[in-house]
Amino acid sequence: MMTNRITKISVKLMLATALVSALFFSACKKNNYSVDLDETPTAPTASQFVPINGNLRVDYFVRNGGPAIKIPIGITNVSGQDREVKLTYTSRNAQSGVQYNAPSSITIKAGSAIDTLNFQGIFAGYPTGRKDTVKIKFSGIPGVERKDSFEVVIQAYCDVVLANLTGVFAKTNEYNGSGAFSWGPYTAGVRNLVATSATTAEGYFMNLYDYGWADLKFTINWATPGAFTVAVPLQAVNSPASGVSYVRTSSGRVNTFSSCDNTFTVSLDLLDANQAVLATGYQFRLAK
Repeated sequence: MMTNRITKISVKLMLATALVSALFFSACKKNNYSVDLDETPTAPTASQFVPINGNLRVDYFVRNGGPAIKIPIGITNVSGQDREVKLTYTSRNAQSGVQYNAPSSITIKAGSAIDTLNFQGIFAGYPTGRKDTVKIKFSGIPGVERKDSFEVVIQAYCDVVLANLTGVFAKTNEYNGSGAFSWGPYTAGVRNLVATSATTAEGYFMNLYDYGWADLKFTINWATPGAFTVAVPLQAVNSPASGVSYVRTSSGRVNTFSSCDNTFTVSLDLLDANQAVLATGYQFRLAK
């Protein structure tokens, strides 16, 4: 009798344990199945700058009355609501309202994933030689790694008007190869400056060196904004008394001109009758 009772109790315990285990296993399966159904992967929302010509850094040459630069900004998913993307601007020297104007935010419209930031340089804020870098970043919505900032390098650009680059340059000064002042001011000039293509021209410098030199032929090239060049080919100066017989452009030195200020900066090698170098990097700065 006792043995049968123990056996019955054991069987009941085994059945109860099996039932609990089955219920627990069923609950686990149900919960797992619920997670699989309810959790739908959603891409995180992030903003990013769209490269311009493959770059997240651009040179912006500001023209007087010229257009703004347009910077595309995208967002990683489309929404049925408008979304505001806030922006911050930092620069070592450039100031909003003085060197540039740009909005503090843009709005990505519902159903869209991209919009445009209009960044406007202020021409009056850029005298000759000034160059600034402005860094733009996102605020609020995080940015995609390595596409979360954009840099704009700003400087002025003036159209090249050949008539403005000719005539008398009464403020011409000279500097030796070390940059020390050598002679001036005196009057030099430019004559017969004529176009040879859409972005090149040739003409003649008059009275360089202020010592009876012949007019010197030169060429200018403005094909690359921010990198205008002047070249003086090897030629005789026809002034034995000056002690210089030939000149040519000094390589690796500043040889440029400004279409904003109508000035020339040219460095020449001064050569003797045997074309041996007497001085290199002798600089002429012509200004009206």
